[in-house]
Amino acid sequence: MRKTCHFYGNKNLKQVNVQYTYTHDNKYLIVNEVPCEQCEYCGEQYFKMAKR
Repeated sequence: MRKTCHFYGNKNLKQVNVQYTYTHDNKYLIVNEVPCEQCEYCGEQYFKMAKR
């Protein structure tokens, strides 16, 4: 996926599973165990786009 953090340029990204929350019209969709790459410096999360 991504090689560096967009905000800090940090190259240390780790693979983690996180809780993803989506909000629309005051309703919530919460999905557990979503894989992403997370910057070890600032915590910014990068998700891979699903293919259709």
